[in-house]
Amino acid sequence: MSITPISTPLPGEQVLDLYPPDANGAAITWLRRPNLFAGRALTSATLDQRSRWAAGHVVMRAQAFTPGVVDGLEVGYVVTPPPEGETRAAVQLHVAAGRGLAASGEDLWFARDVQADFYALPVVAPPDVFEGGGMPSGSPGSLVPRAIGPTLGELLTTNPGVLPPAGVLVLQPVSVDVADIDPEDPCDRCGCAEGNVSFEDWRLADAARLLWYAWPEEWQALPPAGARFRNAFAWSIFDAERMLDPDAVMPWEAFGVPVALIGVDANFVPTFTDRAAVTRIGGRAQISRLQSATLATGAIAMNPKPRAAPLWQAQIEQLAGQIADLGDPAPPADTLALSFGRLPPVGLLPTNCFDLTSHASGFFPAGFDLDAVPVPLEQLDLAVREAAPLASLDFSLGERVRILVPVSQASWEPRLLTTEIIDPLFAQTLNGFLLDRSRALGARQGLRTTEAALQQLIDATPPAVPDISTDPDALEVESFAPWGPPPPNTGGHRAVTMSGTHQHFFDQATATITPAAGESLYAWVFLDPDNPPATLMLQWLSGDWEHRAYWGDNDIDFGVDGTASRIRIGDLPTLGQWTRVDVPAGVVGLEGAAITGMAFTLFNGRAAYGP
Repeated sequence: MSITPISTPLPGEQVLDLYPPDANGAAITWLRRPNLFAGRALTSATLDQRSRWAAGHVVMRAQAFTPGVVDGLEVGYVVTPPPEGETRAAVQLHVAAGRGLAASGEDLWFARDVQADFYALPVVAPPDVFEGGGMPSGSPGSLVPRAIGPTLGELLTTNPGVLPPAGVLVLQPVSVDVADIDPEDPCDRCGCAEGNVSFEDWRLADAARLLWYAWPEEWQALPPAGARFRNAFAWSIFDAERMLDPDAVMPWEAFGVPVALIGVDANFVPTFTDRAAVTRIGGRAQISRLQSATLATGAIAMNPKPRAAPLWQAQIEQLAGQIADLGDPAPPADTLALSFGRLPPVGLLPTNCFDLTSHASGFFPAGFDLDAVPVPLEQLDLAVREAAPLASLDFSLGERVRILVPVSQASWEPRLLTTEIIDPLFAQTLNGFLLDRSRALGARQGLRTTEAALQQLIDATPPAVPDISTDPDALEVESFAPWGPPPPNTGGHRAVTMSGTHQHFFDQATATITPAAGESLYAWVFLDPDNPPATLMLQWLSGDWEHRAYWGDNDIDFGVDGTASRIRIGDLPTLGQWTRVDVPAGVVGLEGAAITGMAFTLFNGRAAYGP
């Protein structure tokens, strides 16, 4: 073998280790490849060496990718009541088809869904537990060696109460040796000499099995029981993984690919499965992200963290998965908050966690400073990627949180969520201009009608007067709002501008009206906004004028206030626009009475009247 020195190293770059150390070391490891050529006799040892060399290169290649679940391998469970005469419920695990990559570089593949008895899982625990001892205790971070022992059901029977109420479901790569040998058949095993196995039919097969990795309490204590147990449990794992050395792995990863964190109750029946707490995205290229670390000397150094990106993704998925398990639709925001103490720096929350109108939240604690901004949907991935490396949000501290509201690129505007407060003077000025415009349009429409009438007198062919909303000469959509629309039909009359009480009226009508029971009298009115009256009164003649209704102030001293001779209907109609006012006939004593006259009375100002 040859060694090429690094002639121009980067600052701080140096050779840390060399494996194998020399040519002799390479000759006795799986890195040694047999030289196969035509005519060479192949022995069992040579074929084994070739297999080890090929497998070693596959493992080395696989270690260039992140360990974890590539796709699939989702875990679920079904609990059924215990059979007659038994106390323990039956629990069936379901593992979906998929692929995974172990930290050792070995790959696993389930071509179809797998069903497994939860209590038939082999247990990974310290050997003393299998002999009747208890779980070890130690300082945080220490780990007692573990072995694979009996099944979960057997251990719960022989050593009850010793296992912690949580564990990691691990998918372990194994190989199965199968040999169909009949000791009575001389063709299966030759009896000529002891140890002659030339007729043995061995078959080697790759396989995988599920293990129950009992939670290592001496390495990391379980959080207190309660509503936030699952959230605190997941974040204790995230914190421990964040502190790992670049080449270190989590304790359960030494046995295979973790596929779920499972919590159990006092009867050891599963209560939840948390996939993202222990499962990481596998099959991605290893990227050694640099992060700062404090050395024992107190100096700051940059350490590679190849696990950082999968860990950031897992934190986001853990939040989404736990919220999804709480039900659909999600519970109210204040109820949802009871299950969380820490959150990833970026994640997805139900819409009921933030009120876009009041910018308030029942989910985040009162000490949190919240604001909301719109973000184009096309840039949401970038925002998540930039925020993922930040520190987690702790509910026990005061934090500042920005709510990102995804919107389409076409509707995005920086102040989209800002509630604008319009100055009342601006609205008042704008309404004044709109009113002047509509009144001018109304005056123009009146001139057009007059012109048509005059044209009809000249040549008896009146031109068509276009409707205000369909005028072909209009540069924009025109309407009479807020001045109109004018009253239906044609005709009208108006008062003069005067101070005090003034009116105009008619009497001795030959075409009378007689309101029936329950009917109302009405008139269209337009109060001059530039010269508004203080009081609007309508009077009806039916034998006498003691039938009056008024709006606004009680300034006209006709009749007796509060009786049919002078009854107040309400406030003045809106100034500057046509409004229909209605009066029940019974209120002014006119049900069944013939009306022969009507008076239109004002106190100050001016008004116009329609039909």
